[in-house]
Amino acid sequence: TASIAGKKGVSNMAAYCGSKFAAIGITQSMAQELAQDKIRVNAICPGIVGTAMWLDHLIPKNNADNATSVDFATQTQQLIPMGVAQTAQDMADAVLYLARANNVTGIALTVAGGMEMN
Repeated sequence: TASIAGKKGVSNMAAYCGSKFAAIGITQSMAQELAQDKIRVNAICPGIVGTAMWLDHLIPKNNADNATSVDFATQTQQLIPMGVAQTAQDMADAVLYLARANNVTGIALTVAGGMEMN
């Protein structure tokens, strides 16, 4: 997967953003190279999914021991226009769409509740 961090840089995450920008570039290059063989190449760009990485990034270090899912939900409501974090099911739905979309290639599909739009 790529990430919304591969579409817009985020402070204090340069290495992560750089790797995700690269993933999107590789997706686009491979899509161009393989299109003549009818092979589609796409990427998914999740927003905030309740993973250890995001919990670590969003919850202050001095509160890590007392962090709860309520803290995470409160912060994501403030950051995401649709008000909820993304889920593994959201990503699966996006993959299913791309698997069925026979004429879609070279895209980086954002699944982020309006947090990143293009």
